[in-house]
Amino acid sequence: MGRFSRKQIIGAVAIVMCLSIAGVWVQMRFRTPAKLYTVGLVWAPSCKGHEQLGTSVIDILSETKQFIIQSFAATNPSDLISVNAICEAALASEVDLLLSLGFNCTRSLSQISKKRKSKKPIVFIGVSELVALEIVDSLEKPGSTITGIYDAGMYSTHPIDIFLTLKPYAKSILLPYCSAPADNNEQYGKIEKQGAIESKVHVELFPIEKIEDTLPYIQNVIDQYDSLMYLEADALGPCGNGIGKLASQHNVTLFACSPDAKDTAAFTYYAEFKYIALAAYALIARILINKENPAVIPVGKLQSSRVLTINVDGCREQGMPDINVEALVTAIKGNPKLRDLEDRIIIKDKV
Repeated sequence: MGRFSRKQIIGAVAIVMCLSIAGVWVQMRFRTPAKLYTVGLVWAPSCKGHEQLGTSVIDILSETKQFIIQSFAATNPSDLISVNAICEAALASEVDLLLSLGFNCTRSLSQISKKRKSKKPIVFIGVSELVALEIVDSLEKPGSTITGIYDAGMYSTHPIDIFLTLKPYAKSILLPYCSAPADNNEQYGKIEKQGAIESKVHVELFPIEKIEDTLPYIQNVIDQYDSLMYLEADALGPCGNGIGKLASQHNVTLFACSPDAKDTAAFTYYAEFKYIALAAYALIARILINKENPAVIPVGKLQSSRVLTINVDGCREQGMPDINVEALVTAIKGNPKLRDLEDRIIIKDKV
């Protein structure tokens, strides 16, 4: 992995509230550390999101030559028995700090840590409703030994608002979601459906329990809709070539909140993992190297870690043959709800 460009570092600074990424990065990047620290990574790499984010974090921490990473991997983020087991092992280990990814890993780690009255610092990534879940006391002063960052972009800018700005003539949208109790996608789906109702667009929410059911179901009903939305749903499996090709075959516009679909979907809206990983590095450095107390480090909100990709070929193949990229970008910039997105639009065109 190469050195990070100045643009990448500045971009990370701009998106993180209450985190001084630039200062920490410059300070730690160019000095010889007095010692090595071990970071325990609590994750489920079988999940695409965990794998991509975890790999980004590992790359950044390894590049600094200040950290050793020890993996505590669950078989699946929805397998609570496996998640609890790896959290127990992580807390019993000799690592200096624990970094947890996602909702279940963070919630279990927090609960077990409090039960054990552990003093081991914890940094989490990707959890919302932190106070309600009693993971932190407050966002300003999280308390205990825990702090972290979470991506609030899905709440500040709703996918349905983006999609209906890009395709205002959409009439019917199929929105499958993971129905696992530990997954938040039913809530997300209801939010998007409400937004569509306000625009007089029909949204069909369909719960799916097993990964193997996703593609067959969509294949059976896709002709009934002109659009397909795919939210972030680990248990639904990757939204890559299979669903993208299916959408193209049936002339249905695919809007996916999943980075692995950016080569096949007409539109993708997803978090740039490198920015989140840089923010995590900054927190870890503050706690381990600068000796700051995680209990008083405010939780960082990655309000602007998401980017919108417009895939020109994907649009042409998926029900938008007369796509005008300039008009789409203008529409995004002209929508007051989407102003925070206008500088994070990527145009993917082979020409």
